[in-house]
Amino acid sequence: MPANTIPSSNPVPRQRRLIAAGILASRTPDAPAPVALSLSAHLRDALGLRHLPPPRPEIGETDTRRCVWSVRELDDVHAHAGGTVTARQVERAIPDGSPYAVIEVTVTVTVPNVGTVEVFTDWEPAEEPHGLALPVIRALSAGAAR
Repeated sequence: MPANTIPSSNPVPRQRRLIAAGILASRTPDAPAPVALSLSAHLRDALGLRHLPPPRPEIGETDTRRCVWSVRELDDVHAHAGGTVTARQVERAIPDGSPYAVIEVTVTVTVPNVGTVEVFTDWEPAEEPHGLALPVIRALSAGAAR
């Protein structure tokens, strides 16, 4: 018995060794690079989001300005990516066209290989008082106090 084989192992058939050698030989260093992530996938990873649908221009979204569902989700983005928190009073319209005022809270971050990205949500403190306890809103208050 050869010195460098395990006694209980079966020898590998010659055909199998040739197939394995062919697979290894086909892996060359000049093989094509892996496919680059899409912008949406890159932003999703950088912002720590599970899902990032395509931009919806009808609500003011672009490739680098994205809306999240709630102030809690915006807080998750802020916790993951950091950034600057700002707020402004805006007027929105419900489907029947009636206007209402709301606070738009925005987290602005710099994403490598993309640039400045804004993530925003509408927040109504009277409807969502839990938002006052969130770090993203406290960061907003701390910035206003300076």
